[in-house]
Amino acid sequence: YNNVWVNGGAVPSSEADSRAFSFDIIPSSQIDNLTIVKSPSAEYPADYSGGFIIVNTKEIPAENSFNIAVGGNWNTSSAFKDFSYSKGSGTDFLGFDNDLRNLKGGIHADLNPQLDANGKPVGDYATSLLGNGLNNDWLIKNKKPLGDLKLAASLNQRWMLGGRTLGMLAALNYTNEYRTYENMENNLYGIYDAANDK
Repeated sequence: YNNVWVNGGAVPSSEADSRAFSFDIIPSSQIDNLTIVKSPSAEYPADYSGGFIIVNTKEIPAENSFNIAVGGNWNTSSAFKDFSYSKGSGTDFLGFDNDLRNLKGGIHADLNPQLDANGKPVGDYATSLLGNGLNNDWLIKNKKPLGDLKLAASLNQRWMLGGRTLGMLAALNYTNEYRTYENMENNLYGIYDAANDK
C-alpha cells in the first residue's frame, strides 16, 4: 500500500475498491522529480506500509517547446489474432459513447412497468418496453488488431507580462489497447424486481 502526493497534496485512489494510484494518468513529460520514501519520517503521514511516493510536476517552463511522441506495444495474446466485437459508436476510440447504447423506447431509469392490482405487468407492456428500448443491431464483427498504440503531445509555453512570467504546461495522452480474456464466465447475481423497483 503506497501513499501518493502530487505537488504536496494527497491524491485520491484511482480504484473504487482499493487504495491505489494509476501513475499513467500523469504525463511523464510534465514530471519534474519523483521521491520515494521507504522509512518513516515526521513530515509524512504514517498510514502507508509499502512506501510514500512524492510526485512534483514542472513549474513555469524554462523555454517554449512542443513535443510529440508515438509508441506501440505488441501483445502476443491479441495482436493479429481473431478479435470479436460489437458495432460501436463513432466516439468509442475516445473512451465514451455517443448515445448508441442508451436505453430508449420507453425504458425509464426506474424500469417500473405499468402493473395491475396484483403487481403483474399489464398485457405485453413489459415485453414491448424492453424490446423497444434496446439497440436492435446484434451483429458481431471480427478483425485482427495490430499492436497497441500510444500517442502523447505536450506544449510548454512561457510569456512575459508586465515584468512577470506566466507559464503554461499542457499535455495530451491517447492509448488504444486490445486485450483478450479467455475462459470468461458471466454470472447473474440478481433479478430485477419490477414490482418493488429494486
